[in-house]
Order: sequence, then structure tokens, then C-alpha cells
Amino acid sequence: MAVNPPTEAHQANPQTRWSLIVRVQTTDPRVRENALNELLVIYYPVLRKYLIAGLGLSPDATADLLQGFVAEKILSQDALASAQAEKGRFRNFLLTACRHYVIGELRKQQARKRAPEAASASVDELHQLPSTDVSHERRYNLEWARQTLAEALARMHRECVQKRRMDLWEILDGRVIQPLLGGETALSYDDLVARYRFQSPTQAFNALTTAKRMFKRLLEEVVRDTVETDAQVEEEIRDLKRILSE
Repeated sequence: MAVNPPTEAHQANPQTRWSLIVRVQTTDPRVRENALNELLVIYYPVLRKYLIAGLGLSPDATADLLQGFVAEKILSQDALASAQAEKGRFRNFLLTACRHYVIGELRKQQARKRAPEAASASVDELHQLPSTDVSHERRYNLEWARQTLAEALARMHRECVQKRRMDLWEILDGRVIQPLLGGETALSYDDLVARYRFQSPTQAFNALTTAKRMFKRLLEEVVRDTVETDAQVEEEIRDLKRILSE
């Protein structure tokens, strides 16, 4: 089964009620491959940044480790078969599985490094074992929050293009997204009226409300891919807001 690291061109299809994880666990190779690719859209960049920024590994070493983790643990050994919604957050399950794999691989690399005949140049970069340090887990959760937000925004942009409602995207971008992520000054309602030819600030406000509702729905879809109940969706979103605010 060919599973590739996600690219900007990849478009994930929203699923519901833990079904994305269930589809990764299926025996149908095509369904499993598609589901795993969707899963990696969010979690591959999160794990990659965790290993590079949190542990100081090089991008090349990180790519090799993640490729091995996906190939050996997820595909060959079916590590996700033991993932269950009632056991806790999927992102914590995945972090633990990845950490255990990386620790094992780095120890193997370090052991080979001590044997001159088996040494390789890449081993020099693999000098730090992952730990359960709180700061590392916070970094991982922060990257998860950022990637989840980015995926929700990407879905909204695609939906606005498909529905020919780019006005909703541009209003949300100018009023909320850019001030939040780019530090820019939010467009005033007078600016929105002038730019999009609304009849009044009230009409502009209503359009922004529609855009916010669309984004909220899509954010819930992204989060729902790896949780089971509506209560868990709400809990994850509260956690996401807390992590980003810190």
C-alpha cells in the first residue's frame, strides 16, 4: 500500500463519529489507504514539527523516522488497531506510539554507531531520545491545534470556491483570520460595506455571522474525524482554544 506524506493539494473528505479511524482499521486495502492518507493530512505535519522543533532532529532524519513509523507500525504491525475512542484522545495515542517507535529506532542507530563497521553518516544527527517532558507534549499539542485550524480553514476555502461564495471567505479573512493569525487590523463594518457593497453594516454583520457558522461547522467536522461523541467534539474544541490562547 502506498501512503504518501500529505501535500497542499491533498483534499480530505470530512467523516463523522470516529469513522476515519475505523476505516484505517478496515481490511479493505483501498479504503484503508484513503483513510490513512486523510489521517496523515493533519497528523503527519504535527509529528514532523514535534520531532524537529521539539527534539532537535534534522528534517531528513525526521522524514526517515516518520516513513518508518508509518510503514512498520501502522501498515505492517497495524498499530492503529488498538486505538479506541473510549481510551482517550487519538492524538495522545498517536504521540505515544510514535514516541515509542522513535526511541527504539534511535537506540538501534546509536548501537550501530558504536560498531565502526556498521556506522552511517546519518547517525550523528540522531542524538536525542524523545522524552515525556511536558514542554515537548505542549509543543505537540500546539502543532495539533494549529494544523487542525489550518485544515478547517482549507476546507472552508474549498467550500466557498465550490459554492461561489468567496465573499464569505474574504469577510472572515479580513475580519477574523488575518487579525488573529497575521496581526493585522480587523476590517471595520464600514470597510466591509464599501468593499462588498452591502446595503448597511447590519447586512455585513449578518454575512460575517454566516461565515463564522460555516467555519464552526467545518472545524467540528475536522475534530469529529477522531472522536466519537458530540461532547468529545466540544471538549476538543475547548482544548484547541485553550492551547492556542496560551
